[in-house]
Amino acid sequence: MKRFTKFALALILSVGFFAVHNNQAKAADGGWYKVTDAGADCKVRVITDRTDYPSSIRTVNAQLESSGSCGTIYYQMSLSRGIYASEQDDATSGYFSSITPVKPLKISPYGHTKTETFYVTALLFKNSNYTYSLGHIPGAALTIQPN
Repeated sequence: MKRFTKFALALILSVGFFAVHNNQAKAADGGWYKVTDAGADCKVRVITDRTDYPSSIRTVNAQLESSGSCGTIYYQMSLSRGIYASEQDDATSGYFSSITPVKPLKISPYGHTKTETFYVTALLFKNSNYTYSLGHIPGAALTIQPN
């Protein structure tokens, strides 16, 4: 009986591990974009935790990552309905030199009555008062399910 109990426990734990492991969200990015005003070989991308957001998930976790010699980059990052930050749901700002911490962007509980396409976009700047623009970086298209 002890042997059967150990086997059953091992089987349950194995099945549970694979079920949890396979349901993890896959990261998505919009590709690398050259930011030559920050450095000759500087590239930046927007990363999100997934591309499909069911109605049960109301936050998009996003990061900015750089590659090459970029120095410090200041940013304004937003979750919006348009690729050029029209109709923003949420926004954040800061600076980074290699990768930002994960930034949670809230999906507004209002106005989502149908499945919509959103983007996390970043406006990049060379200075802390956000006056020297380095460009605009879009992330991958995100599918947001209605509330």
